[in-house]
Amino acid sequence: PMTLYVRGDAGLLDEKSVAVVGTRKISAYGRRVATAFSAELSKRLVIVSGLAYGVDTAAHEAALNACGKTVAVLGSGVMNIYPAANENLGARILAQGGAIVSEYGLFVPPNNYHFPMRNRIVSGLSDALLICEAPLKSGTMSTLEHALEQGKDVYAVPGEIYSPNSMGCNELLKRLQGALVTAPE
Repeated sequence: PMTLYVRGDAGLLDEKSVAVVGTRKISAYGRRVATAFSAELSKRLVIVSGLAYGVDTAAHEAALNACGKTVAVLGSGVMNIYPAANENLGARILAQGGAIVSEYGLFVPPNNYHFPMRNRIVSGLSDALLICEAPLKSGTMSTLEHALEQGKDVYAVPGEIYSPNSMGCNELLKRLQGALVTAPE
């Protein structure tokens, strides 16, 4: 983007980082994966995600609970946290030394077409992409495509073969576009 608006520590954008992404309709398994991986990875890397429900929320919360740093990339202005239910999480990110980033003006409201554009920034700010749980058709797959175009390393956690929430990760692994990971180490 031509411009990035940042609230919080802009220096985090220059640190080693990993994007942790996945479905908004998170399962107990997906929450467990996002939490465990983000908590461990945040000891050495900045966690980048989109502040959406589900995997994004779990990743940001786990990083903060582990005293790590996290960057939230919005599909709205940095002064207009979306979803509104994550306003407290946004405030906590800032209070604990993280950052909130957007290419949209300060108070711009969210729009559906902003989120695919946001996904390119999530992957662009990160050194690697970790997909915790994702269906075949989702914003996560958009982030994956951006990451592959940007030459990023991509990692996917396998899921149950009968779960619609795992079909995206499992298909990615089948096509060998991502490295299978089963532990954050």
